[in-house]
Amino acid sequence: MLFAALLHASWNGLLKHSQNRLRSLFINRLIAVPIGLALIFYLPSIDGRAWPYLLLASAIHLVYFWSLLRAYKHGDFSQVYPISRGIAPLLILLVGVIFLSESVSSMSAFGIVLISAGIMLLAKNNQKHNRKPIAFALITGCCIASYTLVSGTGVRLTQSFLVYVAWLEAMSGLLFASFVLLMHYRQLDIKNISWPVARIDMLSGVMATGGFAVALWAMTKIPIAAVAALRETSVVFAALIGWLILGESYGKGRVMAAVLVFLGVVALVSLE
Repeated sequence: MLFAALLHASWNGLLKHSQNRLRSLFINRLIAVPIGLALIFYLPSIDGRAWPYLLLASAIHLVYFWSLLRAYKHGDFSQVYPISRGIAPLLILLVGVIFLSESVSSMSAFGIVLISAGIMLLAKNNQKHNRKPIAFALITGCCIASYTLVSGTGVRLTQSFLVYVAWLEAMSGLLFASFVLLMHYRQLDIKNISWPVARIDMLSGVMATGGFAVALWAMTKIPIAAVAALRETSVVFAALIGWLILGESYGKGRVMAAVLVFLGVVALVSLE
């Protein structure tokens, strides 16, 4: 899960700093389609009970990608990413316990709260404080919580988590690619595409697919809320990427936030 968090932070960092984010995300999601179709060809058929979850998760992903692009358009990476990833574990914990009868120990719940507090602290000191990026980041966070809960439930109905992953990547990728081609084709600027950049976008698509596949596998082993919280440690990796690679400032506040996230992960290790 920590490796999946690193993959997630990496492809989001690449997306934020892309010169054409719509095209980068289009290529990112388009590359997931043949990956999903190839797996579908070799894997067993999916359980019919999982179809409603697949359809709903694909629709939520479309809104998620839209809100993510809007958030990165108006806000800084260090502002949008922590907020959107920070609220998801708490929402998932509440919904999972109240509606899905998830079993979460008090220590695990404490760990989730620590991780979320650390993530939100990472978003505290930012240069911009306008409402647009915060609003879109909150929408993104709600989408993250929603598709995590939906897919976490759906994947448990399949014989293999890879079956669900294959269908979800193929369906959500085709849905987003079709939406972009129909509504925003001119913004893709295909004629001026740089193939070295396109290859990076393809790599980010592989990272996104692989990272989410690991998360879905983990959801078949431990509570969904715990998986979501561990996945959100990607914010710490994002801070390190910003500091070491992008040259962003890394003050005491971010160090304290990273410590909180680390302590939260330690608490989650106590899961039975």
